[in-house]
Order: sequence, then structure tokens, then C-alpha cells
Amino acid sequence: MKNITVHVHGMHCTSCEMLLKHDFKKIKGVDVHDISHKKGTIDLSYVDEASLKQVHSIIKERGYEVLENEEAAKSKKKHANTLTDYIEMFLIVAIFGIVAWILDEAKLYQYFPSVGEDAGVIVSLLLGLVASVSTCLALVGGIVVSFGSTYKIAPDHKHPLLAHAKPHLLFHLGRFVTFVVLGGLLGLVGSLFNLSLGFTSYLTFLIGIVMLYIGLQILDIVPNITTLGFHMPKRFSSKFGALQEAEHAAAPLLLGGITFFLPCGFTQGVQLSAIASGSFVSGAMMTGAFALGTFPVLLGIGIGSSYAKDIKAKTFKRFIGILILIFGLYSLNNGLRLYGVGFDPFQSPSTDAPNKVVISEDGYQEIYMTANWTFEPSNFVIQKDIPVRWIIDGQNVSGCISELVIPELGLDFNLEKGENIIEFTPTEVGDMSFSCWMGMVGGNFTVVE
Repeated sequence: MKNITVHVHGMHCTSCEMLLKHDFKKIKGVDVHDISHKKGTIDLSYVDEASLKQVHSIIKERGYEVLENEEAAKSKKKHANTLTDYIEMFLIVAIFGIVAWILDEAKLYQYFPSVGEDAGVIVSLLLGLVASVSTCLALVGGIVVSFGSTYKIAPDHKHPLLAHAKPHLLFHLGRFVTFVVLGGLLGLVGSLFNLSLGFTSYLTFLIGIVMLYIGLQILDIVPNITTLGFHMPKRFSSKFGALQEAEHAAAPLLLGGITFFLPCGFTQGVQLSAIASGSFVSGAMMTGAFALGTFPVLLGIGIGSSYAKDIKAKTFKRFIGILILIFGLYSLNNGLRLYGVGFDPFQSPSTDAPNKVVISEDGYQEIYMTANWTFEPSNFVIQKDIPVRWIIDGQNVSGCISELVIPELGLDFNLEKGENIIEFTPTEVGDMSFSCWMGMVGGNFTVVE
């Protein structure tokens, strides 16, 4: 047998190694010694040119590129985005900005008041949809395709589509149930530790960092997140590969469930959100919504047993990457809000007329606010050292809006539907922010003498 080192461009993590190693086992006359995604190399032995051609064919089918030599590999690593690439990214950002401004001016949320109840769940669902057509497709989609091509399907001449769809539906059932249960447990872990406001802000900030990195990775500005150590152990990878080849009826369910542990940055971001939620129900809903978001694309790929090649178009990838950057910046700002220094990019303090400080007969400053997806009004002027009676009309107080926090004072309050009365005393002059417990919606107090 002849020994050779094949140089490959496009491998990102140990899961890429796992998928290739699994495929190479099917080639007679090929022994794989080592696959390194960091070096971009595959060391193997082969008996003839026909078997080597099969190796090259599998590499290309997986979406990677076979390079001629080490020099070509080094040249690929030096690739950088051009000025034209960055101009295109800027135009995409501008488009998102214009759309966001139009939506904000239209105030569509007033027509859909229930959206605020599950804002975190909706974001998770959107992340699932985005993940299914970006980096996670190469991993989970590859597993779905490999599993679909090896799993023995019982012949059904009357319903052939159903026969082919059945194992994939079981795969997604196992994936959904596992995401719901384990996501709930992560939320329960967060509640058991009774996460402080400060810790929640740090965790939300970390989620934003992860999402920013993923977005920059998709835009080919930084290396894959798995190079930082977020990957599946190789021992587990080999067992996972064996499960892909299993023919037992429970194999699809188990395989789908195990995808919870695969090194997808999107999944890890949602898992962090589940912990931050501090609730079994909220954690389960977030991770469950993420799994549902990935369902349509992955199911279609599985049944068709082929990759959706069109998603590799550069412009589409940039739209996805910039959308994830927006999600990341959104989470970063939420974390900053919980720390007391965040801002609302679409809200100018001057748009809210300063309220007149009214002192009640019993010596309280009384201010009024409505909680319905947003806080209106959201900017108040209050006097130092005079107790405040904050009267809130809770019209939609589920999800993030269910709890109100004032970071500077270390205070948090649960909101209920109907009238809520919160009392506190400002002791220092300056700005003092408030927000919902996840930092998604907020406002500001200006404390004067």
C-alpha cells in the first residue's frame, strides 16, 4: 500500500473528521491513519489510483476541497475578504438597518400583543431556521444524509415517500424531545443556583460574544469557533459514527437525541440562554423552539439524501452572517442593560416629553407606565431622596416582561396582569436604567435634585 497526505480545505472541527472517517470506512483498500482539521490534512494508505479517486470524491461530496500540495493549502489559509466583499457586507447591514427602522416606525408589535410573551422562544426559533442553512448544516445535515443513506428502509410500494420519511421523522422526534427535556434541565440548573442579576448579565453578554463570533466566522473573518475547544471528544465521535450505521428501530431516536451535544455554536448559544432563563419551562421552550426551527430544512435534506448546494452562495452566507452579528449585538446590549449601561438604538430620550414630578398627599412621587411588549413611556424624571410610587399597568407581562429590574439599586420585581405598584427611593443624582429581566426591553430614570 502507498502512503499519502491529502491536503483538504474546509474542515472546521472534530465532527468534520468524524464524518470523513465514517465515509472512508466504506472504501476497500484504504486505511486512514489520521485526520486533522487544524492542519487540514488526511494521512492514509491506499492500494491503487481507483481507491484514491474514491477518497477525493467523498471529500468533494462533503463540501470540502482537495488541494494539490502543502503550498496550495498555505495559500488558501491566507485568503482574505476583498474591498468588494466588505462593501457588499456594508450594503447588507444598511438593508437590515432600513428594514429595522421601518418596522420600528410602523410599531407592528401593537397589532400582535402576544408576541412579547415568548420573545426568547421566537428568537430561538429564528436561530434554528438560520442554523439549519448555515454552519450547523455541514454537521447535522451531513449526519442526516449519511444516516439516510445507510439506514435500511422497509419497502412500501403504496407509500414510498412515507417509508423514506419515517426514520427521519423519528430522528427529529428524538432530537426535539431531547432538546426539550435537557433544555428544561439547563433552565432548572439556572434556577437552583438562584442566578444573581450580575451573573445573568455576564451570561447574556457571553451569549452575545458567542453569536458575534459565529457571525464573523460565517463571514470568513475569524476561524471556526471549534478551534477554541468547543468540540466533541474523539472517543464519543467514534461511538456516534457507529450509531449512524445501526439498523435498530431506536437508532434514529437516539441519533436525533445525541445531536444536542454536537459542537454547533448556535446550539451552544441557545443552551446558554436556557441556563440564563432560570426556569425549566422557559429553558425547555427555548431549546425546543430551536430544534423545531431546524426541522424543515434538515427533514428536506434527509428525505432527498443530498445537500442543498445553493446555500453556499456567498451573498446568502453574508446575509446569514450579518443576521447572526445582529443577534449577537442584541444579546450584548441586553447584557449591558442588565448591568445598567445598555441603550435602545431606536429610541431617543427626547421623544418622550419629561414627566412633571407630582407629589402625592402621602409624600410619594407617582409615575405611570404601561407594560405591553414595550414599556410606555420609558423615560422618567424623578427627584432625589423622595420615595417613588411606580404604578404599572400590566397588559402583557409574560416572558421577559414578567420581571422588572433596576440594576443600580439591585432590585427586581415580579409583574402581574393588571395594576402593579413598585416603591423605591432614589438616593443619587444621575441616570438610572431599568429593564425586563432578560434586558430585551428597558427605559431610564433621570434623577434630579
